This record gives sequence, C-alpha cells and structure tokens, in this order.
Amino acid sequence: MFPVMNPWMFVNPDLTRWMPLGGPFQLPLSGDVIQDINPVTSWLSPNLEINFAGKPDVEKDIVANIASYGRQLGVIIPALLELAGDNNSPEVEKLRTLAGDIEAAKQKHKIRQAETLKQGLLSLKETDPEAFRSLLESVADQKD
Repeated sequence: MFPVMNPWMFVNPDLTRWMPLGGPFQLPLSGDVIQDINPVTSWLSPNLEINFAGKPDVEKDIVANIASYGRQLGVIIPALLELAGDNNSPEVEKLRTLAGDIEAAKQKHKIRQAETLKQGLLSLKETDPEAFRSLLESVADQKD
C-alpha cells in the first residue's frame, strides 16, 4: 500500500526531502480550515433592511403577520382623504396624487398578471388541449 501524499507533492518531488517520511507538513495554526459558505445573494435584491424606530421585534412581527406597510397605507390614505373632504391644500393634493399613483401602479400590475396568465393558457391550449379543458372545467367548478 502506498502512503497518502498531498497532490502538490507530485508537482515538485524535491519538496518531499525535508518532510518527515514524505508526510504532510503543517505550520503552527495552519490546520484544516472549516468555513461556512453563506454567499451574499442579496446584492441586487429588492429586499430592504428597515431600521425600526420602536422595538424591532414588534415592528417585524406586525409587518410580517398583521399588515404590511402597503396594507397600512391602504387604510390610512383613504381615511385621511375622507377626513380632508374638499380641502385643496398642497399637502392634501400631494396625498391625492400619491393615492392616484398607487392605484395606477396596482392596475398596471393587474394587467400584466392577466396578460401573463392569458399567454400561459394559450400555450397550454396549444401544447396540451386535454389539460387545458380540464383546467377550464376545474376553474368553472370553483365557487366564489
């Protein structure tokens, strides 16, 4: 049986002369390196790190389990506009513009989602007509 040797020893056999019995040589504190590989994959991610003003654990729980910031704004903005009534101050007009922009963005995403769904259904109809019919029947059978 041959002794186990480091692969780099084959590059330069003269290196084995100063090693005891040709075995591996390690300097102090140069043992095996064990490292958790946890790559950072959020460089281009739209995830946001938010510094909460109050208690971060409470804020995270509320946003994750009760109401996202968008949902909270969806309640607050209409309530403020209702309270503002016919007030045409610059601040109220900015709020009305913001509400309109938010609604336009929602509609744009709904249209995009419907178009994606339509393309998927047409593709399914073309590639697997039976699965297409089955899907339409199952959707028709769903109760609101």
